[in-house]
Amino acid sequence: MDRELKGLLGTFGPYTISADELLTMDFTGRPALDYGTTAHTLTWRELVRREPRLAELLQEARTVDDSDPHFCANAVWYGYNGYAGLKGRLCQLVGWDADTDDPILRTPEAYDLAYDTIYDALPPCRHCGCLRIG
Repeated sequence: MDRELKGLLGTFGPYTISADELLTMDFTGRPALDYGTTAHTLTWRELVRREPRLAELLQEARTVDDSDPHFCANAVWYGYNGYAGLKGRLCQLVGWDADTDDPILRTPEAYDLAYDTIYDALPPCRHCGCLRIG
């Protein structure tokens, strides 16, 4: 999880914030993503303006119940062990297969920025099978 987002999580603790509040946050600590498919570098704020459901996914990732001592972020992300999965829903909103006519949301920059921002908001894996690989 990136340092800025960790700081935000620490600031808000167990409290939830609305999608509108997330829109006002500046995630400028994210690295610039530019594959040449957009005329400018995308920001999280721009993505959420174009697709507000991204803010809802971020909020969901930030508030995942990780009380299980064997918590697996990848199970939440990909959708197994009883989790519905966030990635499939993300793919409906951004990237090549997104269900949108917005050409910016269909770029690899939009997909990578949304993927990294939301995945990094998940709590880290603890004592799960992911940590035994490698």
